[in-house]
This record gives sequence, C-alpha cells and structure tokens, in this order.
Amino acid sequence: FWLKHPWGDTRGHSMDAGVVMASDAGAETRASASLLHLAAAREILAISAEGHLETRSEKGFDAADVFLQALEGVAEALGLQPASRAYRREFSEHFPSFTDEDGREYSVAVLEACMSLSRSGAIWANGQKFELSCEAEEACLALCSEWETLLRTLDWLPSLAEVQEAPQGLCLRRFSLRQQLDRFDERWAGFEHAYMLEIVRVQERARCLVTMAVDFERFLFGLEQQHDEEKLAEMAEYRRKISSLVACIAQLNVAANLKRQTTDELTADILEGAADVLKACADNANSPLQAVRVIAEHVVEAFEKVRSYLRELPVKDEAVNPNLSQNTTLVELLVRWEESWIIGARYIQTRPVLEAVCRLVPALRQAQRSSPALAQMCANFDAELFMVLPRLVWLCFLGTEGGGQLAELMANLLPHRFVQVPVHTAVYRPAAGGLQLQRFRRQRSEPNLGSLAGPSTGGDLTVLGAGSELKALREKFQKVRRSLEEALRQAEWTKEAAEPAASAPAWEVLIHRAVRGSRGECCGGSAAAAEEFMHDLEAWSIELQRHNPEDWNECVNVLVRCSCCCAEGAELET
Repeated sequence: FWLKHPWGDTRGHSMDAGVVMASDAGAETRASASLLHLAAAREILAISAEGHLETRSEKGFDAADVFLQALEGVAEALGLQPASRAYRREFSEHFPSFTDEDGREYSVAVLEACMSLSRSGAIWANGQKFELSCEAEEACLALCSEWETLLRTLDWLPSLAEVQEAPQGLCLRRFSLRQQLDRFDERWAGFEHAYMLEIVRVQERARCLVTMAVDFERFLFGLEQQHDEEKLAEMAEYRRKISSLVACIAQLNVAANLKRQTTDELTADILEGAADVLKACADNANSPLQAVRVIAEHVVEAFEKVRSYLRELPVKDEAVNPNLSQNTTLVELLVRWEESWIIGARYIQTRPVLEAVCRLVPALRQAQRSSPALAQMCANFDAELFMVLPRLVWLCFLGTEGGGQLAELMANLLPHRFVQVPVHTAVYRPAAGGLQLQRFRRQRSEPNLGSLAGPSTGGDLTVLGAGSELKALREKFQKVRRSLEEALRQAEWTKEAAEPAASAPAWEVLIHRAVRGSRGECCGGSAAAAEEFMHDLEAWSIELQRHNPEDWNECVNVLVRCSCCCAEGAELET
C-alpha cells in the first residue's frame, strides 16, 4: 500500500497540536508520510545472505529504485538542500541522463557500481582490468559506510501503529535523521563525481586503441598515395607501420571479439607470407602456389576490409562505442580477420603444411577431371562430398612414397598415427611458421613418441614416419595397386604395359571406387583385394573425420575452397 500511495493514509488523521513543530501542518504531514513510506521501502530491499544489496534480479532492482526515490522524497519533504552537482556539466556528453545540476537523481546503477567496486576495487572493460584511483576508492568506501549506517538508522524507524500511539517518537527520530541524510547526499555526490571520472578514463583508454589504429592507417594510406608498390616494398618505415597496425588490430580483436581464439599470435609475418604467395602466382601462372592462392587472397582481403573501416571512421571519438564489443561492424570484421589469418598461419606460413596442400589440391583437381561424378559433387556441394573427401585424402597420402609432403599435414590431424620425436636444438631450429602452428594446433591426443637421445627444445616435434598400423595399411595399398595394374595389363586396358604410366588407370579405378562405391571397376582376382582394402580404408576415413573434428573441418574447408570451388586456371571465388 505504501508503494502505491507514497503519502499513505495519514492525510485522514489529525496530528496532536502539541506535537506539530512547524506552522505548516500540511508540510509536517507530508514529511511524516514520506518517512513512513521510506520505512516501508526499506523493508522490501533485497539483501543477499552475505549482506550485500541484491539488484541483479528485476524484483531487487525495482525495490532499490523505489527505496532511492523514497529517500529523495524524505530529503525534499524535510527541506534539505542537495549537495552541489555542478560537475555534471562537464560530463553531459558522456552521461546525458544526468542533466540536473541541482537535483539528487539517485540512481540504482550508481549504487550498484559502488557496492561492486567496494568488493573488487577495479573496473573491467574490453577484457582489461582498470584499478581505481585512490580518490575514487576512498569515495566508494565512504559512500558504502554511509549507506550501511543509513540502513541501520532506518531499521529503528517506528511503524505506523507506533506513530499513531506516540507521534512524538517519529518527530524526535526525524531530527537525528536530517544530519545523516545530508552526509549521505554529500558522500553520494562525491562518489558519483569520482565514478564519472573513472568511467571517462576507461572510455578514453578503450577509444585509444581505435585512435591508434586509425592513425596508423591514415599514415599508411598517405604513403600509398605517394609511392608505388615497388617503392613501398623498399621502405622500412612502411613495413614498421604495417607491423604496428597489425599489432593494434590484434589488440582490438582481444578487446572487442568475445569469441576470439588468439591474443598476440597473429603478426605481420602472415600478411607478408600471403603477399609473397600472390606475387608468385602473378609472376607464374603455373606456380604450385596457385593451389593456395585463395587462402592468401582471404588473408589480404580481411586485412584490407579492417583498414577500410578504420579509414572511414569519423574524426570524433564518439563514433565508436567505448564498450568495443558493442560495435557490430567492427566485431564482424575482426571475426573474419582472425579466422582468415589463423588459416593463413596454419596453411601458408607453415612450410610443410603449405607443401602438403600444394600437392593435395592438384591431385584432387585431377580426380575431378577423371571422375565426372566427383566434379558434379563439387559443383553442387553435395553432402556426399564430405564423405568422399577423407577417402581421397587417404588415397593421395598412401599413393605418395613414404607419405612425402603430406605426412606433416596428416600428422597434425592424426598425431597418434605417426612417430614424432622432440627435435634437437643443435640440429633443428623451427621457422616462425612452425612455431605459430604449434600455438594454433588443437591436438586431442598425444603423438606416438619415438626415442631420441639428447636434450630437446621442450615441445617442438618432427615427424619421422608412420606408425606400425599405418605402415600396414600402406603395404596393403601397394599390394592392391600392383594387383590392379597386373589385372589391367592382362585385360589389355592399357597398350603400354611396360611404361610407368600404366599405374594411372589403376589409380583411376581406386578414385572411382572411393567416389561411387561401385564394385564393377575391378577385374579378375584383384576385385576381392580391392574391396577388402576399400573396406579397411573406410574405417580410417571415419577416424580422420572424428578424431579431431575441428581441425578436420577446417582442413576440408581449405581443400574445398582451393580445389572444389574452381576449375584449374579459373578465377577463384570466396
């Protein structure tokens, strides 16, 4: 009842003339009613078991809001002058809701901030911790102390029945409350001012990241307008500014991208590697690096889109929300930038994996040309394609002597199937790309470690070869291929039986079997052996997909974009 009718029903009661201290009986009645309303609001405040004010729930927030309004009503009814809020004029742009320099405007948000800061002593924003200044900490603790004293005082306020029996009790309490309300208001104004200063400081630090990035971008853009690419490539200052901009974007990614996967691992080396790939592809249309051109294009494109965003930002800082994760366009660009650059680091910057992809992609394109059914799957992105791809990857790996360049990629996907040993620091020093791959790798099981005498680097591994079970699979593959070649020669499927090229039809038979699952491709006694091998290969294909699904899905994404989205020599699309 007291919450719905702030003045209660005291207007229907006449106060004893000897108790009324002021000449205005109406004002006295309103003051008494406001005190009773405040006492009722105090009773419904939500207090946790630890004794903290609860405002996170809707009910708790509303109760705190009603209490603060009742507190303002008591102060006004008692004729108390609010403490100066002239400082609000300085923060009108940052806090437009606080416009009244003469009013109290008690806010649950400010009270909640005070209670939280009294326990943590710091403001967290954009993934960073900002310690409170000494002045803000003192103001926070002073308000908390006054708040607790105020609540204890209000707990002694008389109830409505007690007021009706002894109205002079409320009047006596009221005089002792005046000074306390004055002190509370002074502490509130002091903390509110200090809190505003802290928030502005945090906002400036947050916007500083964007400002730095914008400054780097405008400097780079100015150089690019004055010089051609050849000249820029020779300028050390230009390269330094590119590195600084990339580092700044990485910091923005940490602050704004709540789904980030990295901190400071993404460096300008990734961009340089992508640029080198694109230059090699432009200089030589037949370069093996054409296989990964689409990855390099995505790396450069994602970087250029972030640059374009920074270049088009208005001069005023207010264009950027200081809570960087609330800038939707910026976050979307950073998510794409991180995803593209992680793939660039894994598949371009890491040389063994780069060589593996450059070998796999042409083999998969050749498979498309020899199998129209596979080409159709790629064109339509059929679901069956993603069942066929692991079989084809295994066939490419087994068809290469010792696994060759594909061994490193396969060891990343199935580390427990390979013999890997710690590398000796005096013999081997990994390149930057290899170190990046170690940081980005998401292995789900331990590799099959061999033994190597001597000290190790403490985590860097190199692949010595396949494990015993994988070796057995390779031997079975070689036997099946020889059996198929012999059967094809006997059936006169090829005219040049003595030429090494005779293995090509056998390879095509296995490709067709992997794509269509048909049993009619094999002839003679090789059919049973080939069918047994393909049955075994299916289990390995399932393991490749399921052992480390995140890495495998990423690998499939790369292979599809590089080999299935375009014909060889055609324009690559995103």
